[in-house]
Amino acid sequence: REELNKAGFPKVKIVASSGFSPAKCRMMATSEAPVDVIGTGSFLPEKWSETYATADIIAYDGKPMVKLGREFLTQRWESLLQEAELAPASGTV
Repeated sequence: REELNKAGFPKVKIVASSGFSPAKCRMMATSEAPVDVIGTGSFLPEKWSETYATADIIAYDGKPMVKLGREFLTQRWESLLQEAELAPASGTV
């Protein structure tokens, strides 16, 4: 923040992103890091019901595009479905 201010950029926002779990967010807050915005990046909560919103770029200059992260989410979802199918029924051994 200090270097940006010295260089004449006091209004520039600092964005931190890349796998920001709740613990990593707490660490940044505790250290009083001069961050204005935190992006969770690849972090996915254990409980999918805690994921309230997602957003992706769907076009750039009119050309349809999707970030690679969407593929990761799809793979994670498919993996969870497979695990559920392979898990023994409740009450059986």
